Amino acid sequence: MNTNKKCCIGILAHVDAGKTTLCESMLYTAKAIRQLGRVDKGNAFLDTDETEKKRGITIYSKTATFTYGGLNVVLLDTPGHADFSAEMERTLSVLDYCILVIDGSQRFSEYTKLQFNLLKEYKIPVFVFVNKWDRATKDKDEFIGELKEFFKDEFVCFDDEDNIDMESIAATDEEFLTQYLENDTLGVESLQDAISKLLIYPCYFGSALKVEGIDTFLNGIEKYTTNKEYCAEPMARVYKILHDPEGNRLTFAKIIGGNFKIRDEINGEKINRIRIYSGEKYENVTEAVAGDICAFVGLNDTYAGQGIGDVEEAKAPVILPVMTYTIEPVTKIDMQDLYQKFKKMWDEEPQMMLTFDEHTKEIRVSIMGEIQRQIIKEQIKKRYDVDVEFGKGTIAYKETISEPSYGVGHFEPLRHYGEVHVLIEPGKAGSGIEVESDLSEDLLDKNWQRLILNNLKFYRHKGVLTGSQLTDVKLTLKAGKAHNKHSQTTDFRQSVIRAVRHGLMKGKSKLLEPYYTYTLSVPQSGMGKAMTDMENRHASVAIDVMGTSDDDICVLKGKGPVSTLWDYAKDIWAYTKGKGAMSLEYAGYGECHNEEEVIMNMAYNPLADMANPPGSVFCAHGAGFHVEWDRVEDYMHLENAMKVRPVSLEEMVGDNDRPDNRESLSDRLEGLGTDEIDAILNKTFNANKKSSDSKNINSFKKTKVVYDGGKSGGTATKNKAKNSYLLVDGYNIVHAWEETKDLVSVSFDGARDRLLEILSDYAGTGKDNIIVVFDAYKTSNAKESILTYHNINVVYTKQAQTADAYIEKFTHENANKYNITVATSDGVEQMIIRGAGCNLVSARDFEKMVKDRRQRLKEQGFYSDGESVGNRVEI
Repeated sequence: MNTNKKCCIGILAHVDAGKTTLCESMLYTAKAIRQLGRVDKGNAFLDTDETEKKRGITIYSKTATFTYGGLNVVLLDTPGHADFSAEMERTLSVLDYCILVIDGSQRFSEYTKLQFNLLKEYKIPVFVFVNKWDRATKDKDEFIGELKEFFKDEFVCFDDEDNIDMESIAATDEEFLTQYLENDTLGVESLQDAISKLLIYPCYFGSALKVEGIDTFLNGIEKYTTNKEYCAEPMARVYKILHDPEGNRLTFAKIIGGNFKIRDEINGEKINRIRIYSGEKYENVTEAVAGDICAFVGLNDTYAGQGIGDVEEAKAPVILPVMTYTIEPVTKIDMQDLYQKFKKMWDEEPQMMLTFDEHTKEIRVSIMGEIQRQIIKEQIKKRYDVDVEFGKGTIAYKETISEPSYGVGHFEPLRHYGEVHVLIEPGKAGSGIEVESDLSEDLLDKNWQRLILNNLKFYRHKGVLTGSQLTDVKLTLKAGKAHNKHSQTTDFRQSVIRAVRHGLMKGKSKLLEPYYTYTLSVPQSGMGKAMTDMENRHASVAIDVMGTSDDDICVLKGKGPVSTLWDYAKDIWAYTKGKGAMSLEYAGYGECHNEEEVIMNMAYNPLADMANPPGSVFCAHGAGFHVEWDRVEDYMHLENAMKVRPVSLEEMVGDNDRPDNRESLSDRLEGLGTDEIDAILNKTFNANKKSSDSKNINSFKKTKVVYDGGKSGGTATKNKAKNSYLLVDGYNIVHAWEETKDLVSVSFDGARDRLLEILSDYAGTGKDNIIVVFDAYKTSNAKESILTYHNINVVYTKQAQTADAYIEKFTHENANKYNITVATSDGVEQMIIRGAGCNLVSARDFEKMVKDRRQRLKEQGFYSDGESVGNRVEI
């Protein structure tokens, strides 16, 4: 039985960084190929297309398989040129790990940063190979420092196994820190974990062309990757469609669960053949198993990004075309027929967004740049023997919002029902559409919520300024309602569309346009004109290389709108007499430099867009009726969820003698409206790092403060004058106490509720002001919320924030204002709490105090076994 690990590893790089050459060297070192191929000679193993060989660039993603030691690798080579970045992005949805190739002899490029951020967005662990190190002028430490500065992340040199910077790695995680402090090193499993969690990025140095450093690199990949676990149910992710020379439609997919066999059905279509490709060659197999990359033959309705089985659709692509052109045949031809022919080609490249206008009989296509445009012309001629030209290009604008807005969508024709409330907030640049639910499943069933979130995520929402695609927003489901009998999936799709449009009509939108970063080389004599031209074209400009004579070449770099830079190359050629050159790289979207002019020219009317209406449909007297967007909130059935008043931190810790002023658990409130618990303080993080503060961490062990069980008002006697608070690490306590830990295996909710009952009793029979902290409550994507349970406060942290982190932040901020005691047995947390000067009680000691107090009260006759007094007994 083969016990080797199996990994699907992609390889990304900026054009000319040596990505395909590295693939050759890895395959050669692993003895998968006998002879090294070269890109410049057109015989690279993975550059199989004639156009690729002629141009010396990768255009299509390819697979190669090899075994190295105990690791079976499926290697996916991807295009490095920015014009083909959509092809690159599609492969990310099937990767287990990725290799990012960086040219060690050149400055870092913005496109490499875009690729790196994409990998983080897709949560793909990365190994960095610094290529062309034989030409570098820096040492490794200096280069690692520059990587950290440019990419703003933790890069660590792994070239020398005996000198890995364990201290830097330990500082990224509390568990690693504890292990490092105890053992003065980190084990292989910890390093694997750090890489898998994207806490660090291991770096290797070498020369792919000279096959230097490749063995060390492959050894590192074998050692620090882990086997992915798959479920038994058949599932797959489609990442691209191709047609072979015989015209067979190939569906390339990664098997992510179970297995698929010939004659299996997928959505009513049978798999005729299964191929495993390596380069241009393939092997026909009868079965593809979990972890395999294969090509299905016989499926006609599949598409890139599709999930087969119980698999969500792939993420909506971040990189999208920036220019739209009309395709114009040189000779007269039926445009409808031509469009049908082209559809097969665009089946392979969905991001080109091929469209046909029935009224004007125009075929339009969206693309990334000039190289892609040239190759499309060549492919059309090669496949269909048709000569075409491209009409004048137009910019692919996008829209976003500049401030939050609340949208309501209601769809209720007769025997239909759906209402959706969405909060629209500005997102980070390049984030696309992010969605989450802030709605309890008690109020709207999980299946309806999932449907709404999918429509929010994957529908191509249009803005209201120009009808351009909406982007860089966060859409949060705040309220929703279904009818037990009449609600259908289409009702919520309509409600979602209308809710988003309604919010956009109410809010403040802004127009975005695509930007390029440019490198412009001109003779010294033309530098002044070049700089003036860049400023006139609304581009930033900086001198990168300065010449000393008129004939010396100067290099300018900067960033500017695609609309002003895309056709500048012909001007350079003219005024430099062929001596100048300009390279452009896609740099994402930014604010439109001439928004008013564009909006006026496009003359879009959002009220006339019947596919994206901002109004809603309500029902009365057995018939549906339309309500305009500005009156929807007068008719909506649910209350505006944003009008619920949140509890502030000051209220929670301010007047604890008046619990009747707080709301009950059934009136659960939303998250904080302040910045007080927005993120973990730098101080908290610094306390977790072994650096110059390491001796302070060790000194925490010398501090011992004894909690007196609330006898002095819940405080240590040395701080009597201050108000006192007891913070309880709920998750830690629930797993430690005898009365609750057995309940956990049956129901964590039941164990949590029992703990709250016990603590409510405890607070009600003493002067303890208790705050219980749990990790994110119930739903994923949760926001921080503070609730009340009788006479105690309960905090549920936001997603990705632990209870430990919340407690640590609270103690750091409030240690000087209040007497704070923390109940936990978490070792690292105890060190940090003590270091902040707060009191500490272990889970076991706290359990004993609670039991002792309860026993005393029973002896005094306040209540019998099973009776709860937390809300009525005051002593």
